[in-house]
Amino acid sequence: MTDEELNEIEARARAATPGPWIYKNKSREVVNDSPGFLVARVHCPSLKFIRDGNFIAHVRDDVPALVREVRRLREIIKNEIDDILKEVNEEIEL
Repeated sequence: MTDEELNEIEARARAATPGPWIYKNKSREVVNDSPGFLVARVHCPSLKFIRDGNFIAHVRDDVPALVREVRRLREIIKNEIDDILKEVNEEIEL
């Protein structure tokens, strides 16, 4: 995944209705917890709509958390590579 793709995902998440989102099983709706704006209505066969509704509701918090984690891990990797390159360059200079 490129930085541009990650930025686009982050932009879509920021543009979405603020969270937290909750799934209301009886109405099969995903709503913003306060003031209760309708985000999505789930129409699926059998009990799958419960799992899908819960998944959709959690996406609001999960996607930004995953973006932050990808950025954090990329920074760790970048720092490790920089440290290795520094050590290699010091060895070459000897």
